[in-house]
Formats: sequence, structure tokens, C-alpha cells
Amino acid sequence: MKSKFTFVIAVLTAFIFIFTACPPDDDDNDGITPVTVKMVSVGQYYTVAIKTDGSLWAWGRNDYGQLGDGTTVSEYSPKRIGTENDWASVAANFEHTVAIKADGSLWAWGRNNYGQLGVGDTTNRNTPVRVGEENNWAFVSAGDWQGMAIKTDGTLWAWGRNAGSFILGDGSGVQQNSPVQIGEDNDWAYIDLGGGHAIALKKEGSLWVWGENSIGQLGSGESGSTIYTTPTQLGEAKDWAIISTVFAHNATIKKDGSLWAWGNNYNGQVGNGDKIDQYSPVKIGSATDWASISTGSTHTVALKNDGSIWIWGNKGYLGDGSAEDRNVPAQMGAAKDWSAIAAGRTYTMAIKKNGSLWAWGSNTYGGLGTGNTTAASTPVQITLVESE
Repeated sequence: MKSKFTFVIAVLTAFIFIFTACPPDDDDNDGITPVTVKMVSVGQYYTVAIKTDGSLWAWGRNDYGQLGDGTTVSEYSPKRIGTENDWASVAANFEHTVAIKADGSLWAWGRNNYGQLGVGDTTNRNTPVRVGEENNWAFVSAGDWQGMAIKTDGTLWAWGRNAGSFILGDGSGVQQNSPVQIGEDNDWAYIDLGGGHAIALKKEGSLWVWGENSIGQLGSGESGSTIYTTPTQLGEAKDWAIISTVFAHNATIKKDGSLWAWGNNYNGQVGNGDKIDQYSPVKIGSATDWASISTGSTHTVALKNDGSIWIWGNKGYLGDGSAEDRNVPAQMGAAKDWSAIAAGRTYTMAIKKNGSLWAWGSNTYGGLGTGNTTAASTPVQITLVESE
């Protein structure tokens, strides 16, 4: 597993995804045959993954073609999408998916009612379609009805729904059916989209937010009708390293390995010991060995440097069979062989050091990939194999 220092530097300089697994380790496979999953992303009741061979896989809800298999039929087990082996990264959120190939080209599929695919129209697609003709895309994030991406030159681009929340950050509030550049800065390192707000990092470690702030999700100390129509720096600190948001709460890790969070806290997902919404970043505990973080709508999952998983928030998604919500981080089981995490709205996927994929939580529409729609209160292994 990467050290904390190496991980931080990589995020700030190379636009890597925090959901990318370490290479398979034959000495740490617990008797399980590695399935070599290198990254996974969770959307609204569906999941998309990339194996180490570059193949793309998807399963779960598919009523808008968000799986990309050419149909609108839901799949309860992982299904390979196409025959290409050149997929580099993928991001799912609500009902659409965006991805980057090894050549730097940008692709999208699924629901497109607000132009969230970025292809210039509002027609849904049930197979991957290329966004523009450029080959310089480095990082991409999917929102509810938006997409945002960073190019290799460090510029920020956005598209999709923009009314009300001004989430695209271009100051217009106007829907964009194709990518438009946000400002003129060329030092963006990482971007993540919530339900109506965005959070981003610059290369030097400063933290930026914009969009709606109904329950303090911008972290500015305000709430209610406040809207930032363009990227606005949060404080003056330049020691932020890792960020995550999916709905209305945020979790972050600083360069010193400390954990911070704010926003909606109805289920204790902020992790500060209560269920009161937090309008400014609060430090979570005193530990300084956090390696990565991922937020679901009402729960949060984190990975420590020792390979242990910690989880808090909604009782149904904690992975340990808990009967009550948890408002502080607690270790999930005793295993310390985890390498990557991806929380969705109602469930979580995780990868072990041997490349095996695991899932737990709600399983509506088969998002876990177990072959059925039965929820899993503890982690179950998910196998990615092509059907005969």
C-alpha cells in the first residue's frame, strides 16, 4: 500500500483516483483467487468497475442506459461492457456515467436530459459515446445531472444542469450541453460533485467550493440561501490533500493525515459525535493516519494507512450488521488488507490488496452485483467473469 506521503503527492500532481487498487499481492490473498479489479465507482443503484486488463464492467439499475451495454435492462451480476481493454478511469453518480480511456479521450453514457453527457444534445445514450475529439483529459467526475473534468494542462471544464445551484461554476446558471472552461486557472488537481455543489483542490493544496449551501455543504459557516456562483476558496489553508462528496456532506484529509468533515449530518455521517449539521470543517478525532475517504449520501467510509476500513453514519450501510446509526468512525472488522473504497448513496464497494472486489449495504436493482437484490449487512465478494 502507498504511504501517506506518496499518496498525497500523487493526488496533487498526477490527478490520480483514490479508488484505484494496489496491484494484486499473491502473498495476501486469503485463499481467494484475485479478480484484479483496479477501480470501482458507485452510482444511484448501479456500479461500474475497471479491471487491471483495462476492461469495463457494470451492473445494477439501467433504465437510462447508464450501464452502457446497449440496453435499458437492469443487471444483477457484473457484465462486461464492450470488448475494449483501454479504459483508464470511470465515474458514476446518479443516472449517467463518464470515463476516460488510456489515450486521454472522454466518454459518457446514460441519462442526458440536462446535457450531462456533454455530447452537445439531450438524448440518452445506452452505449459509451465520445465527448468531443480531444485526447487531453486527465480526471473526470459525475454529478447528479452534471459532469466536470480536468485536462492535462490543469484547466477545469464543466457541463450539464446549472439552474438554481450554479453548480457548474461558470457564473451563468445556464445549462451547458458541451464542456465549457471554468475560469482561466490551470492549476486544478481534483474535483468532486455533490447534489448541488462542487468541491475541488488545486495543486498547491488549497480547497475550493461553489454551488448551493442549503445545509452548510460549502463549509463557509453560512447556510440557507447562500450560493457561490463561481469557485471560491474555503479559508486560506493550503494543506488539503484528499476530498470526497456525493450529496450534501463532505469529507476531506489534510496532508498531515488528519480527517475533516462538514455538511449534512442527519445520520451522523460527518463523524464528529452528534447529528447536528456542520457549517464549517470540523476535525474528526485525533488520528493522523487516514489514507483515503469516500462519502455516501448518509454514510462515510475511510481507509487508514494500515489497510483497515472505518465507517460511520447510516446503520444500514456500515458493513458490520449494526442496528444503530454511528456518529463516530469505527473499524469495520479486523481485516487490514483493504486497498480502495467507493461509497455510493446506499451501499459501498471496496477492493482488497489482492484485487478482489467486495460489497455491502442496500441492494435495490442489484447494485451490489451478487446476482440478486438481497441486501448485505457484511461484506460479500463480487466476481467479475464473462458469461458463457
